[in-house]
Amino acid sequence: MTLTELAIKRPSFIIVIFTILVGGGILSYKQLSYELMPDFSAPLLTITTAYPGASPSTVESQVSKPLEDVLSGMENVDEVTSFSFDNASFVLLEFKASANIDDALEDAQRKINNNLSKLPEDALNPVVAKIEPNATPVLQLSAVASKINDAELMRLMDEQLLPQIKQVKGVAEVQVIGGERRAFRVNVDKEKMRKLGLSLAQINQAVAMSNLDFPTGKVKSQDEQITVRLTGKYQSIDDLKNLVLVSKGTSSIRLGDLAEVVDASDDQVTISRLNGVNGIGLRIKKQSDANAVDVAKLTKQKFKDLEEKYAKEGLKFTIATDTSIPTIESVDAVIHDLELAVLLVALVTHTTKTGQKKRRLTNNENQQHHPTNAHQDNSRRTPPRTHPQNPRNNH
Repeated sequence: MTLTELAIKRPSFIIVIFTILVGGGILSYKQLSYELMPDFSAPLLTITTAYPGASPSTVESQVSKPLEDVLSGMENVDEVTSFSFDNASFVLLEFKASANIDDALEDAQRKINNNLSKLPEDALNPVVAKIEPNATPVLQLSAVASKINDAELMRLMDEQLLPQIKQVKGVAEVQVIGGERRAFRVNVDKEKMRKLGLSLAQINQAVAMSNLDFPTGKVKSQDEQITVRLTGKYQSIDDLKNLVLVSKGTSSIRLGDLAEVVDASDDQVTISRLNGVNGIGLRIKKQSDANAVDVAKLTKQKFKDLEEKYAKEGLKFTIATDTSIPTIESVDAVIHDLELAVLLVALVTHTTKTGQKKRRLTNNENQQHHPTNAHQDNSRRTPPRTHPQNPRNNH
């Protein structure tokens, strides 16, 4: 039995088969993840090294050049390019297309770790990373609070907001840009310090050694065991002012005697500003196997919940870039093209069948009228038969 005969004789069976296929297609479509770019890794590695306080020439001679010498001998390396800036070095490794970028990443990290002694002591450890198109932030936004100052907003962000944002399904990393962090500033009076016979190194050491918090041991008894900790962290600005620097007999020199202690903010290295308004910048990155559209949707819903929860602080999130929008637009364009293609195919098929049907009807009509016309034409064109006279008989 052929497929055509099966479809004609058992239509219910064919309906069940097509229903299963359509249901499976719909289920598979709903499980598809939206990605603007395919998941691939370019054969490139970046090595970023921070060297605070160094000029570009110093960075080039002490950081970039040693890294070039170490990494240029790697297997499948096609080109090594370095860039030296103030306080930082950037090295770009380009590999051949056949190279395994994951193995190259491990090899580069191993070579750098084995040659850390060639770098300056003040330089931070180099960071090796590969370039991934899908590793770009899904959302970039700015957080502001109209009813609290910047330092309080930063503390609120660190202690309460960031832990809740990181709990969103699919979120891998949240980068924080800008913001003011609380810090105690000690402004030392040089004349008082000189008269008291102290130096900045002594003051710095005393402040650092007094701001400690660590376990000191355990106290055991027959019934219980107690862990003892030394808590020396500064809780207020008065604790820092009353810090004893030097004790001589019954007298002591405190930090407040020779310095002004101010409750201020730390030095800002980066500033985040959106539409001229200072705030805290956030970059939301998704997990490698997460759906970018779903992550963006869930994260934006979390922002709405946080705005309602912290309404008395005037908290507001303003989204600057959302990569899920062009992704959704691309998917909608593909669906529109598919619908248009189906419509055109149906229209062409219908037009073709209609034309064939008209031609078939015309042929049938011609076949019905053609025999009568032919007979009439033959009757008109056939000359009458005459018998020629024999000239001999006439004679």
